[in-house]
Amino acid sequence: PPHVPGNKVELYRSLAIERLRLGDVRGAHEAVDAALQLTSQPSLPLMRLQAITHLRQAEVENCIHRHNCDCCIFPLTGEGIHSTKVPTQRARDTLMKILEEEPDDLASQWLLNVVAMALDDYP
Repeated sequence: PPHVPGNKVELYRSLAIERLRLGDVRGAHEAVDAALQLTSQPSLPLMRLQAITHLRQAEVENCIHRHNCDCCIFPLTGEGIHSTKVPTQRARDTLMKILEEEPDDLASQWLLNVVAMALDDYP
């Protein structure tokens, strides 16, 4: 039934994925936040989605709104380093929580490396 909190969490998670796919980062954040409010212990897939949503916001604010010749070229250096750091820092915090639970999660390890480059904390 739709009134069961677990189902609502999954619905909000699905909504966040769709909103990200459509480029609606703000809507994706709202959906993830709504899902997180319904659960006392967020699942790893929900935490991963939260991290990806923060990374997408960081990409919009740093790579799209202030695009330059250094953006999105690895390793990130020069003007490719994020000047709007808050969403990138939030992604880092979430990825660190994920890795506390799943230290062998290679996708989260890789994304944490990307975040470190974006924040100029790499290696």
